[in-house]
Amino acid sequence: VSNNMFENDSDAETDDIFLTDIGGQSIAPSNGTEPVTVSLPSGAILTVDPDNGDFTLDPNGSFDSLGHNESATVTFEYTISDGNGGTDSAIVTLTLTGDNEPPVAIDDSERTPQDETVSDSVIPNDTDPEGDALVVQTVEGSEGNVGNVTELPSGALVTVDATGEYTYDPNGVFDSLRTGETATETFVYTVTDGNLGTAEATVTIVIDGKDDPPVAEDDEVLPSPASDPVSNNMFENDSDAETDDIFLTDIGGQSIAPSNGTEPVTVSLPSGAILTVDPDNGDFTLDPNGSFDSLGHNESATVTFEYTISDGNGGTDSAIVTLTLTGDNEPPVAIDDSERTPQDETVSDSVIPNDTDPEGDALVVQTVEGSEGNVGNVTELPSGALVTVDATGEYTYDPNGVFDSLRTGETATETFVYTVTDGNLGTAEATVTIVIDGKDDPPVAEDDEVLPSPASDPVSNNMFE
Repeated sequence: VSNNMFENDSDAETDDIFLTDIGGQSIAPSNGTEPVTVSLPSGAILTVDPDNGDFTLDPNGSFDSLGHNESATVTFEYTISDGNGGTDSAIVTLTLTGDNEPPVAIDDSERTPQDETVSDSVIPNDTDPEGDALVVQTVEGSEGNVGNVTELPSGALVTVDATGEYTYDPNGVFDSLRTGETATETFVYTVTDGNLGTAEATVTIVIDGKDDPPVAEDDEVLPSPASDPVSNNMFENDSDAETDDIFLTDIGGQSIAPSNGTEPVTVSLPSGAILTVDPDNGDFTLDPNGSFDSLGHNESATVTFEYTISDGNGGTDSAIVTLTLTGDNEPPVAIDDSERTPQDETVSDSVIPNDTDPEGDALVVQTVEGSEGNVGNVTELPSGALVTVDATGEYTYDPNGVFDSLRTGETATETFVYTVTDGNLGTAEATVTIVIDGKDDPPVAEDDEVLPSPASDPVSNNMFE
């Protein structure tokens, strides 16, 4: 034990103080700068620096018999001097405690199926030499994990409370294990005896694999025209934990024998539609077969069929495919437009009044010159002229000075293309033709201001410049 006996001692005149007696041993001034060793009655050995009061007490084996939670007191007296005849004495008291034997933590093991949690306790086989009660101090190296869910490197979860009770959850990490296969998971915990004694042990969990059935998920296919075949894949969102190949065993109530597993299967559904399926990869085509031709625009019908898959190891699952068939939409009819304007005047009109839709759907402009971004914005045509067409079809054409070189009697022709939509995926395109009439423009005379020159000299310049 090391400390300093002068730390709380003082001298009013701030004289340097030094030892003159320690543990009954007088220290001559000539020894004031030499370490002093004193054997105390207890058998402990005290080493002191007389100048600064630093000391070290070596128990010297005299207190090894102290048990856990037992203690002994060691005292010694010392005298200090200020070198001017002033002295004072004080007592140093040290308490020595018996050493604590750390606990002994024994590794644990447990076993669980891949899809089941397992609970147990880590402490029953752990011991403490002094019989102290043990508690869990850390899990995976962190005190914060005690009593909380801890994610292990594998992704599995473990919860260990202070009493040692734990629950291990495979958390689906080992679902790919097959029957007969195993995986091993470990986590580390530390126990404490409450007296600074700790011990670490490892818990080993063996996870037993088993074949999981495949999982068939319901499918919903995007709406499609009732007159067209629909193709998709029913296996796309299905899965098997062991990544076994899956295949069809039943489709629309029709059992598929293994011998037919690689042959396309055709099934007539109650609606009259015809379903063709590849049992190996789940590709299918539904042919409406004319059964839904009576659907009008904005009308729809739903076709469903159930299928069953197998992983080849006895596991099966079923799901339902739902398809929505919509009545065909007739596209709109867009008629070309034409307009005429003088070379220096804008012209406005609308492109839609002569466009029609068979179902009477309201038409809006979808693109101008091939771009949706041009609708409602000024668009520069290849000639340099400008056109603005909004969604309602209203447009303004501005020659933008491009045709000012035309003379009276001359013309130029400009075109731009627009697309209308009926809001039901039907579109039509038409062209607007603008005829620009030329006219003679008067010349433009601009005022001239000549730079200053001497009043006695002739001045030359050009007024047409």
